Order: sequence, then C-alpha cells, then structure tokens
Amino acid sequence: GWFYHAEEDDRVKTLDELADVYFGSVGGNACFLLNFSPDRRGLIHENDAARAGELGELLRRTFAIDLAVTATVSTSPVDGSEAAHPPAHLIDGRPDTYWASGQESSVVEVSLPSPGAINVAMLKEHIELGQRVERFRLTALVDGDWLIIAEATVIGYKRILRFAPVTTDRVRVEILESRLSPTLSRVSFYYNPDLPR
Repeated sequence: GWFYHAEEDDRVKTLDELADVYFGSVGGNACFLLNFSPDRRGLIHENDAARAGELGELLRRTFAIDLAVTATVSTSPVDGSEAAHPPAHLIDGRPDTYWASGQESSVVEVSLPSPGAINVAMLKEHIELGQRVERFRLTALVDGDWLIIAEATVIGYKRILRFAPVTTDRVRVEILESRLSPTLSRVSFYYNPDLPR
C-alpha cells in the first residue's frame, strides 16, 4: 500500500503469495515492487521484514546451484552464426557472451552430467540486441519420452519458469517464434523441493 496502517500489521502476504509475486514479476521480465510502507517509526514493520527475510532465504536456496553449469549444450539447426556465438556461451556465466542462431525457430538441447530433479528454469536473451523470442517451450526427456514441462511467450532480460519436478538429464529449449533470429545469453536449471508452485 501507499501508507502504513497498524490494522494491516497481521495481513502480511504469505510466503507462497510473495513467491508468486517474485516469479510473476522478476520471472516475467519485469521488476520486483513490494511497496513496503514505513511505519510511524520510519521502519519496515517486523512482520513485513520477517516475511521478506523468508522470501530471501527461499530464493537463495532455489538459485544456489545452477545444474547446467557443467552441462553440454548443442543446438539445431546448426548454421554459420554459431561460429562467433557458440552454444557453450549459454552456460559460461558471462553476461557479455551469447549464443546466436540464424534461424527464427531453433532448439537448444542441454545435456546434464547425470539425471537429477529440476523444477525451475532461467533463460535470458542477449538484451543488447533486443527482445526477440515471442514463443517457446521447455521439454525434458523423461523415461524415453520428450515431455512439455513449461511453455511461455517472451523471454527478454530474464524469464524464470516454475514447473512440476521432473527427473531428467536432457532438456530442450524450443524457440517456436522469434521476431528475428534469437540470441540467448543464459540457460540455467535449478531444483528446490520446498518451492511453492
């Protein structure tokens, strides 16, 4: 709210509600705005501060280990644009490098070192070249079948997707529509069993 009201001290959003706000805003290529109003002491009320601390801890646990860091990445179709911007740039952790495809529809396949559970994906476009991806989906190889685990529209600076946990060692980012040939700077996968969906 715009102003502090003592009668609202006990109406703090639950951790699940705050997680929804985070994944819907930051995870949706936007900013995180909590609107904590200072109380009459000029401080954030203890209930709000405690809940924000819980959210911070949930996010630290969720994003502590990027399971794709030691993965192998391949793309299709393969074209000449990958010489300067290879798929390995997707997991190198550097914001100044990126993968580029000369095709408006492309598939990035991430092979994890061993099967494991995942329930969060983070994707980033190389935003200096603009927001290009208009529609994509994630599929995971589960028991020999490619299952759709998430679908969305834009990626932009950052897209974070939550989905039901799956155990896999191969995940595909299928770019279905793009304004121009897509560029991605990061693909990451995470697992937190305590993450609300």
